Amino acid sequence: MANLSKIRQLCDQRNIQQKELAKIAGVTSQAIIDMIARNSTKTDILERIAKALSVPVGYFFDEDEKKPCKSEDSSIYQKLITAQEKIIENQEKEIADLKNQVEVLKNDQNLPSGYSLAAESKAKLR
Repeated sequence: MANLSKIRQLCDQRNIQQKELAKIAGVTSQAIIDMIARNSTKTDILERIAKALSVPVGYFFDEDEKKPCKSEDSSIYQKLITAQEKIIENQEKEIADLKNQVEVLKNDQNLPSGYSLAAESKAKLR
């Protein structure tokens, strides 16, 4: 969210009158007063003001505006987390099963003659 009161703060810090800033930015001093009061302006005007004050446009936006989660949002997030944890758990089980199959295939030569797990495992993987 924009924080155009930073315009006033920068002017104070740099000893620039808002009238001077308005002239440099190509707007009226009343426009500067109004945009600070409304905390809103057009992008091109904000770009000109930022340039006049030698700051990036992003300077006029609050960085860490994190709204607290509503309880229903929190509940939804918890459900999503639980679902993701179950997916991970199932994938870990599948990986363990595949590792076991690999070990069995490595030891395939220990099976009775004529019996091959390789073909059976390949069929499962299809």
